[in-house]
Amino acid sequence: MCSISDGKRIEETLQAIRSLSTEIVRQLKGKHPDYFLGIAGNGTILYGVGSELKKRFPRMKVIGIEPFERPVLHQLKWPGKYERTTGKKPPTIEKMSGKEFFAPGSGAIGVDFPHLHSAATLCDDIVLISRKEMSTALKELERKGFSVGHTSAMSYVVAKQLDKRIKGKTLVGIFYDLLDRY
Repeated sequence: MCSISDGKRIEETLQAIRSLSTEIVRQLKGKHPDYFLGIAGNGTILYGVGSELKKRFPRMKVIGIEPFERPVLHQLKWPGKYERTTGKKPPTIEKMSGKEFFAPGSGAIGVDFPHLHSAATLCDDIVLISRKEMSTALKELERKGFSVGHTSAMSYVVAKQLDKRIKGKTLVGIFYDLLDRY
């Protein structure tokens, strides 16, 4: 997608991603979102779309979402908090080597993505989703006719969690991956 060493391509990629915010605003039809739910991944969509929406809707909260098993964004935002609350260190890229990767495309401790740092400063909160929660959501979404992958299922889980706590708020998430693409 983009090379970390090629600043020009990184910025071009970010500009392409930022254009998604224009489509989101169009689909909102004048409503102001209260929350943007973005998958951490490599930070590009979360930061690109989130920062553009935040410019247009300054009171909107940006919620980062990532796998509990790979809390890269969480570690960037709150160094050491994961270890203090769970009693264990998050796995590094070396520890994950050769093992099944949960949520392909997500960052990994030890891999530096250029927009992940910016996304960490943009996020008002970061929600960690377990493999079990994601698997349950995938099955539920499939029953509802949605053929989506891990990242969309994680967004769905967080949207449902927020909906239980807050009423009358507008949540924006992106279902951007079909199951057969991952």
